[in-house]
Amino acid sequence: MSQDTVIHDTRVTFHDDPMSDKLGFVHTQHIPDDFVAALKREKMDSARRPAGDFLHMCSIPVSVVEDLKRSGYDVYREPVRETIRMLKVVGLDAFITSDKQI
Repeated sequence: MSQDTVIHDTRVTFHDDPMSDKLGFVHTQHIPDDFVAALKREKMDSARRPAGDFLHMCSIPVSVVEDLKRSGYDVYREPVRETIRMLKVVGLDAFITSDKQI
């Protein structure tokens, strides 16, 4: 990824529901198309690059990590191999940055 990558963190929006007199909130995160395109380029280039000491396998936005956590999958505790498999299963393989096996 380039040095000028802009990080888009999650945003929390609060709203007041007058019908139920409750406060609600929504978590959102903007994931730019150029971010996904850069990940795709990195994945295509990974076959030509030597792995070295660091192998960048995926780049998962915070909102996706939080959604997976709510569904019972913790990317911080599971092995990277399982996280790659999980991303493929739920159709989020756009965040995988390497075709190499670990």
